Amino acid sequence: MGKSAGTTLISVVSRFGGRVARSDSASALIFFDLPSAAVGCARALSGELAASAAVSRLGLHAGEVAVWPDRVDGLAVDVAEAVAAVAEPGEIWCTGPSPTLLPARACRGTIGAPLNWQADLVPGGC
Repeated sequence: MGKSAGTTLISVVSRFGGRVARSDSASALIFFDLPSAAVGCARALSGELAASAAVSRLGLHAGEVAVWPDRVDGLAVDVAEAVAAVAEPGEIWCTGPSPTLLPARACRGTIGAPLNWQADLVPGGC
């Protein structure tokens, strides 16, 4: 992630009370205490990155994680990464309780065999 995108990431995540568990040149893992904060952050982050010509593919999943001093682990991390992997540029996909926080569902898909998680495309992602 470039310096400008990295600065945007930190700024937006802190506004929504999130914590960056890890980030590199191509991705970031962020966690929140509330799914609603994650949805709000994803929408704001997608919009701000698009405005700066940066590409985002965002995946959200609400679930429990183990928080260690140097990492975050758990099935929720794996599912969020799988959800992000199906997103096209500018899209936000979510699963778990997060879709209930959305005004409408524009698209629905199934990912993550063998568990087959239901995923929803967030309307107006960017």
